[in-house]
Amino acid sequence: MLSFGQFITELFDKKRDISYDGVVYTDPSKIMAIHNYSFSDHKGRKYRARIAHIRGDDQATVEFSDHNGDTDVTGKSGHGALHVFGAINQVLDYHTKHHLSKSENSYITKYSFDSEKEKTPGRWNRYQEGSRSKLYRKFTEKMGGESHVGSDTNPYTHHIVPVKRDN
Repeated sequence: MLSFGQFITELFDKKRDISYDGVVYTDPSKIMAIHNYSFSDHKGRKYRARIAHIRGDDQATVEFSDHNGDTDVTGKSGHGALHVFGAINQVLDYHTKHHLSKSENSYITKYSFDSEKEKTPGRWNRYQEGSRSKLYRKFTEKMGGESHVGSDTNPYTHHIVPVKRDN
């Protein structure tokens, strides 16, 4: 039987069919680019990943959702959340190799994404790190990054993963 760490390593090593669906620029001067990807999990459920970056900013923002645009994908997929993260890792690798290695994008040094915390029972406007946020933190660490939980009034945990990483 594999340990959880061994399972995650194998999951990250597994190759998936990732589709690069093109780039969209939000304005004629191409200051902000949004790169779109799609993939399926082990049960054939379809997902999207978007990587957005603004010219000159050292950080690219990553969002992932199901095919309907719902960002609660890891919360609803249960065990599938692990497969989603394996695919996101592959998307980041692909994006780094094919887009960030170009000299016009070489200033981008990190990817960032957020996970939603859970409401603290009985406490108005207070949040605690739940199992999903902890899972995101584990995957962030696996990808060589770091997570910032923040205060109990902040409903999100912020995750940062370096562009250049060994995983």
